[in-house]
Amino acid sequence: MASQPVAEETPKSLDPQLGTTAITPPTTIPDPSTLILRVLTPAEKEASWITNSVSWAGRLTQADYVAREAANGASRLLRDGGGRYWGLTTEGEGGEIYAAVETQKKRVLVETSKGFDVEDAYGIASVFTPAKYRGHGLAGTMMRKLGEWLDTEEANCRFSVLFSDVGDFYARHGWAVVPSPEVTLPASPLPTSTSASQPTTVITADSLQSFAQSDLLALSAEAMLPPATGKHTRIAFVPSVAQAEWHFGAEDLSAEKLYPDQAPPTTKGVSVGATFGYWVRDFNERKLIMLRLREGGPWDGGEAQGVQEVVSVLRAAQAEAHEWGLGKVVVWNPDEKVKEACKVILGKEVEVRNRTEGSVPCLRWNGKEGGGKGEVEAGVEWLALEKYCWC
Repeated sequence: MASQPVAEETPKSLDPQLGTTAITPPTTIPDPSTLILRVLTPAEKEASWITNSVSWAGRLTQADYVAREAANGASRLLRDGGGRYWGLTTEGEGGEIYAAVETQKKRVLVETSKGFDVEDAYGIASVFTPAKYRGHGLAGTMMRKLGEWLDTEEANCRFSVLFSDVGDFYARHGWAVVPSPEVTLPASPLPTSTSASQPTTVITADSLQSFAQSDLLALSAEAMLPPATGKHTRIAFVPSVAQAEWHFGAEDLSAEKLYPDQAPPTTKGVSVGATFGYWVRDFNERKLIMLRLREGGPWDGGEAQGVQEVVSVLRAAQAEAHEWGLGKVVVWNPDEKVKEACKVILGKEVEVRNRTEGSVPCLRWNGKEGGGKGEVEAGVEWLALEKYCWC
């Protein structure tokens, strides 16, 4: 997961994942052109997790981190071939793994001039080069080979995405950076005044299904609308329960290990009226991030019932962050209604910041359809670009 928090390394490379300088270089590094990209065996996959745990385990022990990654791979989203872990290595089992990457198959909505489809796309995650092999073009070789595979009939996809700390690197290899603004609110207990916020209903992992179904219907209708001016295609990732469970599973395991004396985080979101939102807690960076915020109620650019519902959902998120000792609530790609709700909460205009240093979304269209050079990608409108898409 390219945007996971990074632990300190000694000495620390200039980039935590790809690096621009080699650390303790091995005796020889092979010519990248002689290596292949293949799916790793279970043993090789676990060995790769142990290697990258130095950067991505965060507050978890190495053993707990490996257990979390194994649980992620066994989730409903990734089991039965939905997730693949690849290595840049040599033929046959047991060779040295010079770089690794994960692909996650996900359902997406696509609207083009040819019509509307529900199909598969890929999320690219866990791009990692061991420290001793950095600075020799191995990650670039791996991403080029991965792009070649994504263009094959076996992959059978029109596009792939990733979320990176180093968007410029991926742009050079075909994944164009997509602007992604965000807003933050401080963690805070619920207001004592009952009139300050409408009462909400808790959403748990078990009760999310009905919300996901209504969300899919509404998002599909939005995707079928004509693209914005200057765009030729609309895409959206299906906000499924399986996708949410993947986030919840990692969160639950982390909470169990880091807060053994605290009740598990069963409150996954809240609903009020026609509006609902669900979230994930990031215990490493100490923030709560909205996975999905689906707004209801009318909106005409002024006062509206829907704004008050969003205020209630965001205040519930602030209170949940406060209860877990997290510092803030983060919302990706806020629309005008969300920004108005933040203004109500803060008593002033909220600062909208374009995310450039972590979880930067990047998109690559199929090379056989002209993708990978930036022009096709610039014409794609990505709807609901929220944290639930992240991988």
